[in-house]
Amino acid sequence: MSTYRLRNVLERLQKLEFIESSGKTSGQTYILHVSKRKTTDEKIDYVVSKKQEKARQEEAILRYLDSIETINNTEARQLLKLPESGIYVVTRLFNSLLEKGYIEKIKDANPINVRYRRKSD
Repeated sequence: MSTYRLRNVLERLQKLEFIESSGKTSGQTYILHVSKRKTTDEKIDYVVSKKQEKARQEEAILRYLDSIETINNTEARQLLKLPESGIYVVTRLFNSLLEKGYIEKIKDANPINVRYRRKSD
């Protein structure tokens, strides 16, 4: 099967809510959509894997900031290998890191292209 055809099939399965992207930072992987999980064990597995993935994504952003100093949404999506539609995933990650006090918005940041950095102590 060609890569193009495979992507097309995966996109259709996502639209039908049969699978969803796990958002893994090491490449695109797919898991069974939450609506298709019936048993309690399957639902628990889903929640655990989603929470672990969010923690890995936050850690990747923080490590990036340790080396590069600033990041914006586009750069974070590239770092996490998320599609352009992942803009809201990254926004939620930034908001979580802001609430935890790990990062801060750069004061003179353009409202359309907000940049973030590690919060200084």
